[in-house]
Amino acid sequence: MKSVVLLLCCLVGLSHCVLIEWTASDYPNPQEDPEACGRYKSSYVCDPNKLISKRAADFLDHILLNLQNDTKCPCSRYSCERNGYNKGYIMAIALVKKIYKPEKVKDTVDSRKALVNQFALDLLNKRWNGWDVCDEVVIIVFSKDDGILTTVSGSTPQRVLTNSITKAIQLELARFFRDDGGNVGQGLHYLTMNYRRVLDGYHYYPIMYSDVVPDSAADMIKVSLVTSLITTILLKIFC
Repeated sequence: MKSVVLLLCCLVGLSHCVLIEWTASDYPNPQEDPEACGRYKSSYVCDPNKLISKRAADFLDHILLNLQNDTKCPCSRYSCERNGYNKGYIMAIALVKKIYKPEKVKDTVDSRKALVNQFALDLLNKRWNGWDVCDEVVIIVFSKDDGILTTVSGSTPQRVLTNSITKAIQLELARFFRDDGGNVGQGLHYLTMNYRRVLDGYHYYPIMYSDVVPDSAADMIKVSLVTSLITTILLKIFC
């Protein structure tokens, strides 16, 4: 079926065929082909199926670029000093409507989780593996129709952003990724901010309670004056 869709795209002359079901080999690189990712310039957000608004994607790009520019270089001293390289961790987001499921694979929650996780690993190790210096990339993948959110990390961020921590953060923010009243753009904002805090060396705790509808500053956890101020501004943007 996937090959038929690609053939039809070629026949009608579409420059960018937007698939509904994705494999890692079909998925574009937002640094090299931002237009295919629904972006207008080089980006760390790829959203070909337009699951979030342009404004939300722009703001996420701002967060991700700040993460790269403001976190300490996690590589070896030689790597960090070589050619003036002083960038920090790299985080990217891949959004899809659905992951392609081979016919022989049963449609279960576990199989969908495995397919989404393998998709993320293939992006990390194959498709998007030219960005890093010392395996310092973190990739977040959300498949809307599968209802699966996953995060994979290179060996360097894995030292602090462990699988158990990413799972705990994802579970805390799960309500933002549900079909019934979720807000994917906002959820990704809180997810990336929590990950940033961990990568900065702080212990994880949620920026906002996941069981409260985010409609006012009173809903926020009083982490700090700065965090509260930033979150209030972002609520006005996303809500």
